[in-house]
Order: sequence, then structure tokens, then C-alpha cells
Amino acid sequence: MIYQKELDQILNAVESFGEAVFGLADMVHWHNDALDYFVEQEILKSTKPATEAECDGCGEGCVEKVVFADGNQPGNSRAYIACKVHEDMGLIAVDMKMLKRWKANKDRLKELGYPTGYEVLWDPDNVLYISLKDAANMASSDLLTLRRLSRLLEDPGFPVHRMHKGRRCKVHTPEFRKWLEYTQFGISDAAIDKYLEGTKVRLEEEEKKKVPPRD
Repeated sequence: MIYQKELDQILNAVESFGEAVFGLADMVHWHNDALDYFVEQEILKSTKPATEAECDGCGEGCVEKVVFADGNQPGNSRAYIACKVHEDMGLIAVDMKMLKRWKANKDRLKELGYPTGYEVLWDPDNVLYISLKDAANMASSDLLTLRRLSRLLEDPGFPVHRMHKGRRCKVHTPEFRKWLEYTQFGISDAAIDKYLEGTKVRLEEEEKKKVPPRD
């Protein structure tokens, strides 16, 4: 891919923080057409503008909160910073273009086969990953069967990195061992059902927040 460096930056941000939001300042070293490409491919999508910006009213470079004023026509919103250092400066206009931000579309990245969250690209030669069968055997407990481990991995937020290829799955050995150390092994089917139901409720609440309120 022409924009592999930029894509790696997006994927690394998703992997490290769970979400990845970029402003123009984050793209100063990107190729000129990279942003347009990622938007066209739906890898990046427009999100809420930044609420803070560096003030250019003087040379001190203060980062301040932005105040938005809606114009009387769609798209006529304006942004200002009220200087707290030099009161005589009044309101300093902020270029709305500099406040634009784009968010990584994790669903689209997953469709394209890129890693998101705890999923990583399939690499059979990575010695840090073991099969689910080996992971279940490592647990040395009748409570953590292969079936139960598979069900836990249905949760995208399960805190162990894993790679998938069709029905095959491998988990990150050091992270899985750490999870074993901290879990109390109350891993019954009922407990897993409760865990996954909690995840379902959380995801539903997140989806509700995305729906704009009706007038």
C-alpha cells in the first residue's frame, strides 16, 4: 500500500488506546492524498471537532478551550478563544479547518482484515501465541475447558491479545498467563453467561449514545 506508514500509525493508535482520533496536526508528515484515501475507503470518518486549540493571538502559544458560535446558515459555525493572559485581546478567531478531526472506523478495519483492539494479524510463526487447546491445558483446571475459553474470547474486550484465521485461534501466552494468575477461576457457564451479557449491555449502551436524539 502507498500509505503503509500512515496506516501503521492508525493501527498502532487503535491497538494502544482502543480508539484513534486524528487532527491535521497529527498528519503533518502524511502524504498529501493519504487523508482523502482513508476517508474514501471508510477507514477514517469525520468526528466531533477538537474542543481545544493553540491560540495564535500572540507568540506564547497557549492551548485554550474553544468557544463555538453557530451561524444562521448551515456550515457557518465559527470558533473563538478568549485570551486569559491579555484581556485586551478579546476573542481570537480560530480556523474551523484546524479543529477538524477524523476517527478510525474499527468495523471497517476489521472487514479489511486489519487488527483492532485485542485482535492481531494472523502469524503462525509468532512463538508468543499458542492454540486454545494449549491455553486450556496450561490452565490445569477442569473449570477452564476449551469450550468455556472459546466463549470468553467472544468478548472483544477480553484482556488477552489473540489472532484468528477462520475457526483457528491463538492467544498471547504472557497475557494469558497473567490473566490466569489474577482470575479466581470461578469460571462456570453461568459466570460466563453473566460476563458476556454484561458486555452485550455495555455495547448496546454505546450504540445508543451514537444515535442522535430526536427533536
